Amino acid sequence: MSQMVRKMSFVLLAGSSLAGWSGAALAQDDSAATAAPFAAEEPVQNTGNVILVTANKRSENLQDVPVAISVLGQEQLEVTGFSDIRDISALAPNLSVSPGTVNPAATVVAIRGITTGGDESLTIDQSVALYIDGIYLARSAASAVFSKDVEAVEVLRGPQGTLFGRNSTGGAVSFRMRRPENDLGIDVEAGYGNQDSRSALVRLNTGNLIDDNLRLSFTYAHDQNDGYVDNLLTAGDNKDPGASNIDAGRFALEADLGNTGSVYYSFDYTDFRATPVAFQTTVASPTVQGFLNNATTTPGCDLDIVQERRDAFCLDDAVPVASKLYGHVLKFENDFGPVTVRSTTGWRSWRSDEPGTDLDGFGAVTGPQFSNETLFNGLPADLIRPIVGAGADFVSGLAVPTTTTSLFETVSERSQDQISQELEIVSNNAGRFNWVLGGFYFYETADEFSAQSIGVVLDVDQILRFNPNFGPLGPILADALSPEDRYRLLNTVALVDYKTSAESYAVYGQGEYRLGDEEQLGVTVGLRYTWDKKSIRQTKPFTNLADADYSEPTGHVTVDYRVTDDINVYAKASRGYRSGGFNIRTLQDPFEPEILMSYDVGIKTLFWNNRIRLNLAGFYSEYTDQQISQPVSNPAGGGFGVIVANAGETHYNGVEGELFIEPIDDLTFSGSFGYVDRDFVTYPLTQADGTVIDIADSVLSEVNTPNITASGAVQYQYYLSNEMFVLARIAATYEGDHYFFTTPQTSTFARDLESRARTLVDAQLRIGNIPLSGDSTAFVQFWGKNLFDKVHEERAVDFGQLGYGGFYFGRDRSYGVTVGASF
Repeated sequence: MSQMVRKMSFVLLAGSSLAGWSGAALAQDDSAATAAPFAAEEPVQNTGNVILVTANKRSENLQDVPVAISVLGQEQLEVTGFSDIRDISALAPNLSVSPGTVNPAATVVAIRGITTGGDESLTIDQSVALYIDGIYLARSAASAVFSKDVEAVEVLRGPQGTLFGRNSTGGAVSFRMRRPENDLGIDVEAGYGNQDSRSALVRLNTGNLIDDNLRLSFTYAHDQNDGYVDNLLTAGDNKDPGASNIDAGRFALEADLGNTGSVYYSFDYTDFRATPVAFQTTVASPTVQGFLNNATTTPGCDLDIVQERRDAFCLDDAVPVASKLYGHVLKFENDFGPVTVRSTTGWRSWRSDEPGTDLDGFGAVTGPQFSNETLFNGLPADLIRPIVGAGADFVSGLAVPTTTTSLFETVSERSQDQISQELEIVSNNAGRFNWVLGGFYFYETADEFSAQSIGVVLDVDQILRFNPNFGPLGPILADALSPEDRYRLLNTVALVDYKTSAESYAVYGQGEYRLGDEEQLGVTVGLRYTWDKKSIRQTKPFTNLADADYSEPTGHVTVDYRVTDDINVYAKASRGYRSGGFNIRTLQDPFEPEILMSYDVGIKTLFWNNRIRLNLAGFYSEYTDQQISQPVSNPAGGGFGVIVANAGETHYNGVEGELFIEPIDDLTFSGSFGYVDRDFVTYPLTQADGTVIDIADSVLSEVNTPNITASGAVQYQYYLSNEMFVLARIAATYEGDHYFFTTPQTSTFARDLESRARTLVDAQLRIGNIPLSGDSTAFVQFWGKNLFDKVHEERAVDFGQLGYGGFYFGRDRSYGVTVGASF
């Protein structure tokens, strides 16, 4: 922690130095300022169907930016009831978001089929980078955002190797938070829905203070709901799987430093108390099924395995998980005339306590227990006498012992702290050449202690029949085995204990030059160089004291041509990088970085006085030195293990499009479509004897993300008197079927654990601007999610080495009403 404090002190000193520059510039010439504070980094906004974005670190028209980018603005987020990152899944083409399982603060984000997968190891970096107010979120396990103050979301598809360069091979998702407003105001909201969902929000804006140079805002939000699967072992729906209770708060400050500078600070805190979503076993091997057939469980529960989602079953130790996140953002910005200089400092922290989660869905199981000492219990004395000797009669009279346990239970404590500092110099030129220069620093520490209580079902028939020590007696012993005693459970405990740290430096630059008399042709070149240093100090299940250094150049070359003011075509070649790291589950050397080369072509168009917007893109990407995770049997210390190899090569190609139509005022149609195809060129598999074979022709290609994503929405807003309106919206999101595991050779149930294609339909009806006294207004909004109660699989776990697998199913139909007022 002392090292983290020293790093933080350095970062704050570097960031605060810009305030000194700002004051010095103001002292020299206050009258020279012509640009408003933060002019280069305005929030995303919609002006007459023209959307402004900040993907290039300056405010630009979405249609002029030669990048495959989707934007969800504040109005859309409010109307759709945005509550966490999962709500943007499929709203942008080729974007898919899955929730965490045990950990409520975790998400798995995939763009264009590229994802890190569900492994929440604190030593594996993400393929899709997430940002909050420009602050990089290093861990998928701590990727929750303060949703109530999100002002806009930008989804950048494809490698972002320059301006959003850290580990952005698949793309980046940038959340922009609300800034304090110029006018005094209070917003209050309250909501109620089925599953006893309750929400409340209070937001205070102080307006301009101290000579109109200082603005503050305070936001508090509370959300809670019951679970959507009935745990028969838990009293009260508020402790059922899927239940959550969240308190969150945010404070923001923005101040003008003279006429050219600004300072912005925010602090957010979120406290999760959530019961993990239920894991349901849907497939099992004959060995596990044989054990369950002769086992018992808690009265009122059963050991049946069904493929369809169950509304009620038994879960042992379903204790709520406590997860806390908080973060600071500090930005200084000053306009020096030719350039704007911006400093962004971030500090984020996460703590998670998972006291115990049942990951089999059976509750406590009582059945025969395996041990070498009791292997011959209950067998005929005459048969075992050659092996046991004089004690044969005694052993034969003993019953096989029983054990009562969960088949799989996990307990963990994890934490992560990170600091970052970014310094940007952005040109203010309005001419042919615009550029950005920057430097980035990042440091994090993390630790994890987890314990897995695992029950391995063994077939005693096979042990007796084929053990060479028993010779010809083996088959005879196996035939004499009682069917009730054939399948026995071996209890094991696997521990993981490690600390890790990472440090990263980067410098980058991007320049755009426009050619021709009308400046229609543009060439943009970006380059970033990154240096990463990592270390691990692991003591369980093995000792691993290792350090690793990586460095890599990334960037892009983009050419665009503005055919007219409303039509822009572009081509882009980009190089992305994801750092290497350490494997905490199997002892091996550090794995190396992976590289993604991507080639994009696209067209952005506006028609009919901006009433029609159609953006299309096609892409082809090549992964080299791809990090391939392969399950392995009998890892050190028991439990599950994987080997991460840098030998994979995969090609991705696809298309994506977005359409917006406003045929008449206040009636809009919007939609998106994405298709991605994966071609595994090489995919190595390490066999039990150590030999490596290429199984590229037999792996499953539609893994973790579907080949097809699509969305569509229709919205109509009808104005009444006094600007009061009624807004109705209905939307559908589609995700095609896909698997969760790539290799049937190592994931036993890979083909059985398939997520079926689904279409989820949401709807909202909002009555807004209801006049109250003075300028105060109110609103009432009725909402529904998954209106047709579509059963859908969100995640899967293949415990193939243990003989079973299953799904985490998504939430069923939910609906409610929210009322609010602004004063």
